[in-house]
Amino acid sequence: MINSEVITVNPERAKLWLMHNTGNRKLSKDRINKYVRDINAGLWRLNGESIKISDRGIVLDGQHRLEAIVLSGKSIETVVIFGIPHERGVFETIDAGLPRSASDAMRVEGMKYATVIPSVVRAIANYDSGTTWDRSMSHVEVKSIIDGDYDNFERAAKAADAMKHIVVPSVWGAFYYMAARRWPESMANFHEQSSHMINISSGSPVIALNRSLSLMPKKSKADKNKIIERCIVAFNAHLQGRQLAKISLGPKRAQILK
Repeated sequence: MINSEVITVNPERAKLWLMHNTGNRKLSKDRINKYVRDINAGLWRLNGESIKISDRGIVLDGQHRLEAIVLSGKSIETVVIFGIPHERGVFETIDAGLPRSASDAMRVEGMKYATVIPSVVRAIANYDSGTTWDRSMSHVEVKSIIDGDYDNFERAAKAADAMKHIVVPSVWGAFYYMAARRWPESMANFHEQSSHMINISSGSPVIALNRSLSLMPKKSKADKNKIIERCIVAFNAHLQGRQLAKISLGPKRAQILK
């Protein structure tokens, strides 16, 4: 008989259940690490998602969560469903839905730029410019980062929208966010010149950047870091009041001047 209850699962219980984790899919270290970070950061919430145990005591769904509980050494409160028939055709129907993303969560809460902002966060993490964000963040981590600084992310997304005719929005948004954190007024001025191409003198880094961006494939994911780096090189020259005829990348990845 199938029954469910809300249980606080501690590492000891998780270990016991995992002893009966047979025939499940191969564990993903990245997914486990995401869950561990969520648990350790206090981001894990009771949300109705369940750990499923068959009528033979076999773990049918929830092995990654159980592994994360063990590795974190902490307990979580979760729904557990017991007594699911361990028969042909049942297992294939479990966990077959599409997971919700940070964008989905933003839309539910009525937040703007729900598609762009999570991509901006991940682009920054991938470039790793002065952040401690992991490249393989869970959607919960991404959403918590957004919630912690939404106003600035919204400004970056708005700026990205104004530049979408020449550069991938997530790329310009990531660059804008990183630069504006340290140099808000200078970045606002640099963006205004870049998006409207006005009030620009000969030799301006804005012209060099515009020329460089126009020659790069707009939709290429592989070049995102290189595009961000070119933006940073031009912005650094802008900060220093230097003329720039051509953007050249050095052996080390460019960082925004402090």
